[in-house]
Amino acid sequence: MTEALQAEITGIFGAYYWVRLTEEKIPAGMHPLFFDGGRPVLTAKPSGRLRISEAAGQRERREHLLAIGDQVGVELHPGSGEEIMASIVAVAARRNMVQRGAADRVQTLAANVDLVLVISSFDQPAFNPGFIDRVLCECELARVPAIVVLNKYDLFNKLSEQRRGDILATVEIYRALGYGGLTESFCQGVSTALDELLQKKRVLLLGQSGVGKSTFLNVRAREIIQRTQDISIVNKGRHTTVNPVLYSMPGGEELVDVPGLREFGMQHLQQADIRFGFREFSKISCRFDNCLHRNEPGCGVLEAASKGEVSQRRYKSYLAIVESIKEHFKPRKGDYWRGIRK
Repeated sequence: MTEALQAEITGIFGAYYWVRLTEEKIPAGMHPLFFDGGRPVLTAKPSGRLRISEAAGQRERREHLLAIGDQVGVELHPGSGEEIMASIVAVAARRNMVQRGAADRVQTLAANVDLVLVISSFDQPAFNPGFIDRVLCECELARVPAIVVLNKYDLFNKLSEQRRGDILATVEIYRALGYGGLTESFCQGVSTALDELLQKKRVLLLGQSGVGKSTFLNVRAREIIQRTQDISIVNKGRHTTVNPVLYSMPGGEELVDVPGLREFGMQHLQQADIRFGFREFSKISCRFDNCLHRNEPGCGVLEAASKGEVSQRRYKSYLAIVESIKEHFKPRKGDYWRGIRK
């Protein structure tokens, strides 16, 4: 076993990982899977001492703590003739991470990213601002910039006049808050505005199934790297991505694609956290410091919403998120609990 080298995780396939070495030089006796940006990519598994660690006097399983974008140390197995070419033996501290949570676990979607692209669509599947607000809330708490993009503008004129008006009004809210609110038709290319935002960044793509993430990847890569499929008859879309992967694009950006999400759970957070995930609330004063902005006396947010100074739609979305979180949620033993990033 050789000396540990620096690498980063670029693909996750169950218990196996793609790791991209920092150095371009091919280690002696190694036959990389492929090269990414001139650097060799190998298959690796977490070492036993990484999977099992001593934490607070208890043994804790850690393999699910690894995420796309993690900087890791690897020990190589040159000339072994095995499919697994390296062991992941160390993980560096993250500068940020984007997560989602269900009732029983926390999933780290990506680490060390520069931007989150929240992709929705005008139709097929229907525009879903509730999903967008959840992702934006997580990005605010994770301190990761986020941009909202609405794809399939080519379907816009097929919608009813009222539906078009409702969507455009919501997009204006995102624009006013600094979330971009770009309108695109990926089947026809990518706008100059979006192209400029992506330059030389590591970008996490998040969106529900069927919104066009795979089409976007193909356009940026200038080749077919993700198989696209027709939208299902129930308008929920089909999963075209199976495993999370980081792709290096010809334009210089790196795109992190994760499987299309049907939901974006936030049970990894406490109810009190959510108020800090809505940036329009930050300059509003309430009578009590621990105000949850629901029905507390002297709540400035509630008053601002009643006066139209805060979007009623966004305020209702905030309330829906707060109500969806279980008061006594406890992470599964070994989960990468959000408290670590505080």
